[in-house]
Amino acid sequence: MRLSEKTVHLSDGKSINVDLLLCATGWKPAPPIKFLPAESELQLGLPHYSQTSDPLVTQADETIFKQLPRLRDKPDVSMMERGGNRSPNQPFRLYRFMVPPSSLEKRNIAFAGMISCLATAVASQVQGLWISAYFDGRLDRLASQEGARWEAVLHSQFTKLRHPYGYGALLPDFAFDAMPYLDMLLKDVGVETRRKDSFFKELFEPYGRWDYVGLISEWKQMHGNNPESTT
Repeated sequence: MRLSEKTVHLSDGKSINVDLLLCATGWKPAPPIKFLPAESELQLGLPHYSQTSDPLVTQADETIFKQLPRLRDKPDVSMMERGGNRSPNQPFRLYRFMVPPSSLEKRNIAFAGMISCLATAVASQVQGLWISAYFDGRLDRLASQEGARWEAVLHSQFTKLRHPYGYGALLPDFAFDAMPYLDMLLKDVGVETRRKDSFFKELFEPYGRWDYVGLISEWKQMHGNNPESTT
């Protein structure tokens, strides 16, 4: 199989005209497609090997250490250090863990599911809603390209420092930080983040997948069918 512009060419010689390609090939901590040329991995914010350091990484680390100084004293362990010399030493650098900052304004690519968390079912639905709104230019808030690059580095460095024994050095790997991530995405799409029906429950009742039922209907009700961008 191969791809050309808006066309999928099958191995039997048939061709299919498409507007969108979804790859549901099983989860691995890497995209199922090899992007060429190799330099595109950097532009797309994908894990890659680099001999140079990014000044934003140092700046992000210092910003994190200033707010969370305990993270300075972390184990010197990394999933990426277990491979060969050319194993990726740079993690995913994606805005909201989904979009390459370099293509933010183009709205032509996003990576869903490149995270590891305990709330996979809910995160998948929220990411799907976010990506759909992003492609349509209907997010309630969206960073500038420069701001997106900074946030991509800051957030990826946090997951690396926060979870050194997991996949944190390669991709977003969080168990206890799923709720803030979901809240961030829901605020972007303009959907209520406090899902409980009382203040008491917000304080004392745990969240579950049942609290996120009806997200799509809520978004439609709040945004209507107006196709104009709100970003």
